[in-house]
Amino acid sequence: EYVKRKIFENNQYLPKKDRLNTEDIDVIFFELDKNFYVVIQTSNINQIGRILNLIGTEYIKGQEWMLSGDLFNWLVYLYSEKDGKINSKIEITSISGFTGTVFDNENIVSSKSMEAIDLIATRAFISTGGNLEEVSIFLKDSDNCSISCKLDSHCGALIYVNDSEFLTHPNGLEKNENLILYIYTYLIPILREAFCNNKSKFRLEKVEFAKKIGIDVIKEIIKENKIKLDELSSVEDNEET
Repeated sequence: EYVKRKIFENNQYLPKKDRLNTEDIDVIFFELDKNFYVVIQTSNINQIGRILNLIGTEYIKGQEWMLSGDLFNWLVYLYSEKDGKINSKIEITSISGFTGTVFDNENIVSSKSMEAIDLIATRAFISTGGNLEEVSIFLKDSDNCSISCKLDSHCGALIYVNDSEFLTHPNGLEKNENLILYIYTYLIPILREAFCNNKSKFRLEKVEFAKKIGIDVIKEIIKENKIKLDELSSVEDNEET
């Protein structure tokens, strides 16, 4: 419940039903590793704030659930170079979109398509060191589900329920509830652990990865625009002068 702008009429206090807005928002509480978490099923920032106030903001600690941009770059790398294999049972079968920031928060690039990684703009963005802030992926887990979702750096998730399928036996929960709990109690911890175990190696590999896709982008641009090598040489000469 939250107050409407109009709470008086003819100098009289309106009845409660006329001065309050009421909205139903599903909230899931769960326990993981001796900590309690809440998933608020809305993207409305104002409503999220109201629910957190009801819970008590002094009890909320959210920074530990932030996801680093490097993790999203790593997912793109796995998809492009390692057949999408996160582990022996989980694989990324498609990356259909991303949002990222180039250098500062005022230069935001986004890409959406059936295969975003195939777009020149996507690969050019990654090859120049852009920071990914969210990715849309289709993922298959041979033990649990196939799921289509978008994950962001604030640990928000948008689940495309109609494009997802839960493979395990029914447990009394709705399909969307099972998918939400799968993401927050299983998938995100798995991604964090796998990325942490490969972080040092990936920071070396991503330099060569960026170089490789950068070269591919240049080749495609040259082919698409019928650019001759001597024209490239003249550009280099102009930059030197």
